Amino acid sequence: REGLNGTMTGQAKKVRKFCKKLKKWQPQNFEETDFKFTDNLPIGQSFKELNVWPVSELVGYGLKKDNDPSLKIGGIHLNAKEYHEMMKRPNSVIIDVRNVYESAIGHFSPPPGGAEYIDPKMRVSTEFPDWLNSEETREKIEGKTVMMYCTGGVRCEKASALVKKMGINVNETFQLKGGIHRYLETFSDGGFWKGKNYVFDKRFAHGATEKCQNSEILSKCANCDCSWEMYRGKLKCSTCGVPLLVCRPCQSEKKSKKYLKRLRCPLCV
Repeated sequence: REGLNGTMTGQAKKVRKFCKKLKKWQPQNFEETDFKFTDNLPIGQSFKELNVWPVSELVGYGLKKDNDPSLKIGGIHLNAKEYHEMMKRPNSVIIDVRNVYESAIGHFSPPPGGAEYIDPKMRVSTEFPDWLNSEETREKIEGKTVMMYCTGGVRCEKASALVKKMGINVNETFQLKGGIHRYLETFSDGGFWKGKNYVFDKRFAHGATEKCQNSEILSKCANCDCSWEMYRGKLKCSTCGVPLLVCRPCQSEKKSKKYLKRLRCPLCV
């Protein structure tokens, strides 16, 4: 009903050929699709099998049909350079529509005097509608230019549409076309991006090309508070269940699994 979202791995030429054939097969559905390619992945980061899951919502907000916005009323798309320039504007806000464990390791940091960065700090996407409709949020964004962003652009389609569906009085709503992925391709030095971009594949996260190895670490280990940005070991908050950052030394020390399972995320501490 709302579309398709997915990630696949394969030989570079064959994957590109597959995407071209999709556009030719059903141009009404795929002609405008923004396919994103990442080359030279290590063999260990490729998928071993193909999985397909039908879901009722492309972005799970858990809304009833009457409250569910049409994706046709979403925000205005801006390419990376346009979005970059808009972040410099006053009387505007930039909303990170990802989950808190994603924004913890990397997010936009607009320049002084520019847009105000807002992190809803969602554990799961179903929290977004209530956050957006809260009195506190409305006071922050009403009468302002709203900018939204996410990993690849998909979540913004629904988030920006929800602003209009709720009738929130904003100047206009914009979204980053192609998401963080396209922005970091365009600004290889990182631009206004800080930290790493969390991704839902075996890369886990990546930074801007030119400073990937030396990018600023924004997050900390849940156990010892050292700077740490890699989600490893599939550890989760003992209270809310979101992915937990625990550094390699803390995981490798002689701490029992029972001890590690008692750790909590910053929102629950």
